[in-house]
Amino acid sequence: MIILHIDTIFQDGSVGLTKGDKIIVSYNFNSSHKTSSSLHGVINQLMIENSIHFSDLSAVSISSGPGSYTGLRIGTSTAKGICYAMDIPLIAVNTLAAMSNYMQNFIEKNETIKPLYRPMIDAGRREVYSALYDSEQNCIQTIEAIIIEQNFFENIPENHVLYIGGSGAPKFTNDIIDNKQVYLIPQNIHNIEAIAPIGIDKFFKKEFENLAYFEPFYLKKYIPGKSTIKGLK
Repeated sequence: MIILHIDTIFQDGSVGLTKGDKIIVSYNFNSSHKTSSSLHGVINQLMIENSIHFSDLSAVSISSGPGSYTGLRIGTSTAKGICYAMDIPLIAVNTLAAMSNYMQNFIEKNETIKPLYRPMIDAGRREVYSALYDSEQNCIQTIEAIIIEQNFFENIPENHVLYIGGSGAPKFTNDIIDNKQVYLIPQNIHNIEAIAPIGIDKFFKKEFENLAYFEPFYLKKYIPGKSTIKGLK
């Protein structure tokens, strides 16, 4: 069982391959000039270097957002194209849920303190895409775009500690510096290592997406800016 994993929710994307429950390879690439052709090129190179053919794939797993509108659109269309061509299933992995689950690797176990996890994806200024998960990885506050106010990290329940991490979290270092109930996880918690285990689990559970109707989780509607090309408005 070989699964191709695709993540393009950030400016820096990543792709990877797993065989069984093991990661064969993961590769990060800068996608600042992201096009479908460049993503295809990265994937083709990854397959060639690891002597894997597209016909060897059992499924394609994609990080489903929230994140960059353009990145999600291109990543999804690429994943769908491979799945259609190879007649294999598409697996969608909730990005924030994967990040939250991966955060557990960086905390110290304490039987008297209950952890809460808030992965954050940078959405500009003091806004983040985020959700809140409890110690059992149940989502207790749904995914939303949040503007983090000065008092956001107050009123954490007694005997709980809040862990924050992800691309949006470092912006709030000064907000939590004196708060003993909030800790920043500085490590990268958004990578193939975080996404792949959930994709593999979904494969065995046969939790596949409908190729015709699947759409990534954009969260916000895309609002195009004013064109700078002469003759277009």
